[in-house]
Amino acid sequence: LSLPRTGGWAKAAPLRFLDNLLPDNDRTRRRMAFDTGATSPSVFDLLARVGADVAGGLVLSAEQVPPEPAPEGDLVPASDDEIAFRIHELRRDPDRWIDPQARRGRYSLAGAQAKFALARLDSDWYWSSAGLPSTHIFKPAPDDLREAEILEAATLRLARAIGVTASRGGTIEVLGQSSYIVERFDRDTATFPFARIHTEDFAQAMGLPRSRKYGVTAVQAIGLLRRFDPTDSTAYAFIRQLAFNVAIGNADAHAKNYSLFIRPHGIWLTPLYDAIPTAYWPWLDSKLAMAIGGGQRSPEIGPPHWRKLARRTGLDPDRVTIIATTTADRVLALSPEIYAGAPAKVREQLLSTLAHANTTMTKPRRALKPDRDH
Repeated sequence: LSLPRTGGWAKAAPLRFLDNLLPDNDRTRRRMAFDTGATSPSVFDLLARVGADVAGGLVLSAEQVPPEPAPEGDLVPASDDEIAFRIHELRRDPDRWIDPQARRGRYSLAGAQAKFALARLDSDWYWSSAGLPSTHIFKPAPDDLREAEILEAATLRLARAIGVTASRGGTIEVLGQSSYIVERFDRDTATFPFARIHTEDFAQAMGLPRSRKYGVTAVQAIGLLRRFDPTDSTAYAFIRQLAFNVAIGNADAHAKNYSLFIRPHGIWLTPLYDAIPTAYWPWLDSKLAMAIGGGQRSPEIGPPHWRKLARRTGLDPDRVTIIATTTADRVLALSPEIYAGAPAKVREQLLSTLAHANTTMTKPRRALKPDRDH
């Protein structure tokens, strides 16, 4: 969206789009350059090495001839030993996104947390390539956030249970090594060869650098969606995801954690992803990446904040408020069942965290001050 075919984009937008395909951390990029033999950690030098499998529909290569889909006979299997080793190494050394000993599995994933990608065909795992798109992302939790693996998987189930379209994730254990794993929504695996689907995160869509991912406001995000979708269906879908992240106390739902499908006939929101109740860990920052009507933390946000956001963005205040209150109610009602499989101590602390996150939303609504417009 930041690079219209009619032209007129900002001078920095193309480089920013590509930059957002790579890991956020400069230290990780320097390590990636070293491990892949790239000339430098610059965007083009790195993508020349790891651009064969990136987010969305692109394949980036230093070769002049576009790659062909890989025949099934040419696929490179990923053994259990190799997968377990990658999980173990990422937990031990979070900057080692690429295995320097392997001349395969060259992919690029954005974000801050260490991760790697593989392709699933039938019941087997394979290393991705330009000709074989990865289908799943493995994201081992760091040692100080080990509960994140079960919490993120369960939180996506919670989202789907209350009617929010969400990615399908879970946990996997390979030779004693566990990891969170999520199915990619930017891949079409209905037939072989798999197809890449064009998506872009909100930072890319706005032509922003990765350093600005926490600087995008909810008002700006909704403004972007209303500009490209006059029906407002995408804007209200975004409100649902935004309300869910607020209701679970997810303070890390920044511009790179929301994405869009881009099609010739329009745009629509991708499934929810990277949704986790960060408030579960009290030492993490509780300030929301996107404030709601001036409210900066989940426990202080109530219906008036959602009405204020709606008025500022031109959406229907009643509809926005109903989405937000219904979402909060359903999160609290369904979370005991959804998180029932978590260890008792984790489940108890999480349910307490969710109750606190919805402190204002669950006050008797007749006791709230009436909106000035009504």
